[in-house]
Amino acid sequence: MQKKAEKNSLSYKLLFISMFLVLMIVWWIFEFGLHAKDMGVNSNNFDVISLYFFAFYAVVIYAYFLLFSESSFVTNSNSYLYFLIIATLIRLILGINTTGHPIDINCFRAWMNIAATEPFELYEKGIFIDYFPGYLIIIGLIKSIAVKLSINNTIDTFLVKIPNIMSDIGIVLLLGTLKQHGTKNEKKIEIFVALSPVLILLSSMWGQTDNFVLFLFMLYVLCIRYNWYTFGGVVLGFLTFTKPQVLLFLPAVFFTWLYRLMGKKDVKFVFGEIIGFIIVCAGFYLAFMPYHNYLWLIEFYKKIAGEYPYYTVNAYNIYYALGLNWVKLGSMYNIINIIVLLFVYTLSVLILISKFDNKTRKNDNEDTFAYAEGLCTSFFLIGLVTFNFMTGMHERYLIYTLIFSLLVFKFTRKEKWFFITIGISILSFINTADVLKYAFRNTYFIKQDAMNTIVSCINCFASVLIVTVLTLEALKIKSQQIKFK
Repeated sequence: MQKKAEKNSLSYKLLFISMFLVLMIVWWIFEFGLHAKDMGVNSNNFDVISLYFFAFYAVVIYAYFLLFSESSFVTNSNSYLYFLIIATLIRLILGINTTGHPIDINCFRAWMNIAATEPFELYEKGIFIDYFPGYLIIIGLIKSIAVKLSINNTIDTFLVKIPNIMSDIGIVLLLGTLKQHGTKNEKKIEIFVALSPVLILLSSMWGQTDNFVLFLFMLYVLCIRYNWYTFGGVVLGFLTFTKPQVLLFLPAVFFTWLYRLMGKKDVKFVFGEIIGFIIVCAGFYLAFMPYHNYLWLIEFYKKIAGEYPYYTVNAYNIYYALGLNWVKLGSMYNIINIIVLLFVYTLSVLILISKFDNKTRKNDNEDTFAYAEGLCTSFFLIGLVTFNFMTGMHERYLIYTLIFSLLVFKFTRKEKWFFITIGISILSFINTADVLKYAFRNTYFIKQDAMNTIVSCINCFASVLIVTVLTLEALKIKSQQIKFK
């Protein structure tokens, strides 16, 4: 029976590797290789040239980790530092020499200049702004330092990218601290993250905030894992006021607080986390509140929801597969999103309870481990389902599931989670690279074609499959716990 299970596991693994290898190679050939001239690779446009060759780099990196993830070349801890240096240099070279996503970079540069001189008046200027102040005050601080050092304005684009590049390195370093007791000191996942094409693309070539948000999520999980609850609450508060999409993940945190308080587990630590969270949120709310506008945050969310009333905004999900890209829906507050959120939060609660109610744990260290693993699994599920089935999703939002899947792998050491991480990374890279390729040519609507539709279908199929497996695992664990009682 065991040999049969191992044989089936090997067959699924080979099928997965073959499918994603073929997907990456075919995608590069049809989206880049055959269209080099159309892209303008023969021109002097460094953005286009760098993306063309970087896409090929992605194919090589993903192929290597799919085929040789257990080789000593990537598991040897001695080579870790060299890879980290190389990865940092790649980010710096691309960050300095590429202009980024035109619309996003122009917005961030404008907000950065205001935040550098009048940070607390960001929301009183009457300008277009759809981001929270958390990230904006960081780039505003960097701009202030640059001004004092008399650094030329020509590098403003790179200044916007600095927090994300630093966050990538921070993620790798934080991952190194999350070593499960009794496992060998290999650095495979850290090296993969350091060389990850999708993370490099977003931080150094695109110039978005997502890498910074991922770093804060990583830091929060680290706080939970090692009982730094008050600081964890501070990080969570800052994270909440960094990007609106973070709100999707907060219900899982709130349920964890409620569960632990009802079970009278570490009550003082939970209260410490809640107090830290409330203080930081209140500080942001009051500091950036427009003059006497006490409902400004509610109005802000209403405005954001009205900006993207589409089934999908270039996200390769179920709606893209159905030909509904940039098709108007009315509002993000719709029955589809309500049903999706009710489903995913219900399933998240089931997974959290199955992780938290493990009666075999013997000490507080195992408790914090279970809380951290449970939250990461729940976050992963929320990110995966909302990207594929909620409306109004952007191409970049799948990246959040990447950080949570690799954290679950660090906690469980189950090989399937490493391959899930690679698969998500590939799918996310294809989506973001396609969008950035057109953005460099000032085109922001991605026409549907066979390749993109295939990627969308794989996203949806993988989502349904993973959700089904996680649900069955949670139900099995829960039934065992009931029998144990």
